[in-house]
Amino acid sequence: MPLALVIPVVLLLVLCLASVAFHALLLVRIASSSRASPRVKAGLASAIPEPAPSVCVIVPAHNEQGVIGTLARSLMRQTYPRTSLVFSLDRCTDETEQVLRRELDAGAAARRAAGDAEVPCEILSIADCPADWAGKVHAIHRAVVDSGSAREADLLLFADADTEFHPDCIRAAVGLLHERKLDLLSLLSTLTIRQWFEKVVQPAAAMELIRQYPLDRVNRARRPRPFANGQFILVRRGPYEEVGGHAALRQFLLEDIALARRLVRKSRGRRIGVFLAGDMLRCRMYADAKAFRRGWKRIYTESTRRMPRRLTKAAWRLRLTGVVLLLVPWVGMAAGAAVLSAHPGDPLGVALLASGGMAALLAVPAIIWVYAMQGAPVYLAALYPIGAWIVSDILAEAAADLQRGTPTRWAGREYNLSVKR
Repeated sequence: MPLALVIPVVLLLVLCLASVAFHALLLVRIASSSRASPRVKAGLASAIPEPAPSVCVIVPAHNEQGVIGTLARSLMRQTYPRTSLVFSLDRCTDETEQVLRRELDAGAAARRAAGDAEVPCEILSIADCPADWAGKVHAIHRAVVDSGSAREADLLLFADADTEFHPDCIRAAVGLLHERKLDLLSLLSTLTIRQWFEKVVQPAAAMELIRQYPLDRVNRARRPRPFANGQFILVRRGPYEEVGGHAALRQFLLEDIALARRLVRKSRGRRIGVFLAGDMLRCRMYADAKAFRRGWKRIYTESTRRMPRRLTKAAWRLRLTGVVLLLVPWVGMAAGAAVLSAHPGDPLGVALLASGGMAALLAVPAIIWVYAMQGAPVYLAALYPIGAWIVSDILAEAAADLQRGTPTRWAGREYNLSVKR
């Protein structure tokens, strides 16, 4: 092989070997997370304490007329025996309340016709939000404080308005909470995959968040990494009140992770668990691509604790691991084949072809496994490098916004976030 080709071939070989190492490690981490976080459906086999603890579902909502009907219908079909519902409508200017009342009335009529027990329902309307509170946090706090059902419940379940529950979802979650002796249980919902950004970008976006909070570390008994998903948080009343409830989280735009952190770090011996929802919980996070980008930018900003340096580092890491190390095996195999075609038996060509092939054999199942865990069609894994690049751009933009002091807009309000160094 000519000397002029040796250096680029060696560099490509190094990248292929790096891809082998990275994807081998990724497979190990995925397997570890899968063992540590079974699907919540396993809770259906668990016994419920006698008497069954009461559950109050609290749903904060701001202008959710397009999705809240689906959630209300699913909650009215729950099989868990002691469930009450509280909807906290936060400064709604659309027809959220009208849609909600219609669906709750229809659900109550269906339960009566089937001879099922009544599900107590409350609707709270909130006209304003104090300047020093995040809107969602204030809506949840008002529900916990003002609702009689919430004040009396043994377990509080915080759910987002864009979710849809399987009829056995609450039953399974309570069973798993009791079996594992948890103080907080959260679910990773199966996200809808209808629009282009849900197909191309969403799996990569979710994968990046789980990279920051690996489930095997979240669920370990000793020194866990606190994490929860606000789409579904089931928490025991005692530990929740012990850490100050949502009043202690008033300024957090990612109150779910903040609550998990307080439970683990402010209250000794408290345990949390995060599990895959499978078909027990579905969620349509965003209606359009603009809201998707804005929403994930807010999530990453808060998940990295408003540190631009962490966001920038995450962006470059994703470009390397999600794009370069995923594409380089195919380039390596093609280059190795070309070298061997021109120089049969060349050891560098053999090494390049072999390392590229090994990297591809590890990378493909790793990415497909991640997509399968998310409930996404595995054929979409072919689009992962594109999604990873777009997510890296969202991370970089979040860092730039923090450094420029660009306000974060969420649920009808703007928030000026302080930068942490």
